[in-house]
Amino acid sequence: MKNRLFKTISRLFWDDCGATVIEYAVMASLISVAVIASVGQIASRVKDSFNTSGNAVNQSLSP
Repeated sequence: MKNRLFKTISRLFWDDCGATVIEYAVMASLISVAVIASVGQIASRVKDSFNTSGNAVNQSLSP
């Protein structure tokens, strides 16, 4: 049992596929952070645009 565990850990340590998975995970997390930041900026601008349009409509309807 101990020998089998050591072999498994040793195989994972020397396998390059794990490094590739980590690299993809880091890239995916950086991309998701960029998307979240962009969506925040876009949402703020859309909100301002709707507020401006709503104020214009309210002013045009008021006597």
